[in-house]
Amino acid sequence: MKKYSDILFSIFLFVLTTSTYAYEKGEVLLRTGMALMEPNASSEPLVVSSPSAGLAPLSLDSFLGTETGLGVQNSMAIAGSISYLLGSNWGIETLIGLPAGLKVTAKGLSALGVDEVGTVDVLPLTASVQYYPRYRSSAFQPYFGFGAYYAYFGEVRLDNELKAVFAFQDGAFDFESSIGYTMNGGIDWQLKGQWFASFSFYYIHLETNIQADMDPNFYLALASGSATPVAGELETKVEADTMIYFVTAGYRF
Repeated sequence: MKKYSDILFSIFLFVLTTSTYAYEKGEVLLRTGMALMEPNASSEPLVVSSPSAGLAPLSLDSFLGTETGLGVQNSMAIAGSISYLLGSNWGIETLIGLPAGLKVTAKGLSALGVDEVGTVDVLPLTASVQYYPRYRSSAFQPYFGFGAYYAYFGEVRLDNELKAVFAFQDGAFDFESSIGYTMNGGIDWQLKGQWFASFSFYYIHLETNIQADMDPNFYLALASGSATPVAGELETKVEADTMIYFVTAGYRF
């Protein structure tokens, strides 16, 4: 992630120190193309509990003798943005596109034959205020902004090995929605007429609490010291410093 960020920042500074072409008040900018979502995730240990049986939470770290948790891999999606110019220097923008399918991995569960959790759909809804610096006219227009986001986590498709080992059912996992701030920036390159190309980025700090309902299984039976399995829950929390990189084609209305 740092490599891509350094390249983007260098290009952004180069264009910022040169000249730009100006947008006008009332214009609408539509950008559509491909986006790369690159999360750098950290996780709390996996914990099992059984509120119905009155059992205290049990960390799988101590139970398995490993550091457990969840990770998130990169994902590609069709995405873009819509911007409205409030003036020649200021605008508001929101992201558009299809949900990105993030692959969730397991940490510390290899001894159980579990390395993959599954895939979860995530759609970040954002609203940002952006600044467009003006210099002498040219083909480039940089911009940067700050705003807020709401990340909605949708359908979860679980890996078969995970379902077999932990006796999970489809729909058992729940990813809590996330709210926070976002920073973004980009460069538009005017091509011909109203058309332009764009390269941009968003930074989002995602946080989600994850809970999964477990059918009766031997982990909680061992934890309770009972020969009878009891139903329980698997819980953890994941945080991810997430960069989203966009390569898009744009049109000015």
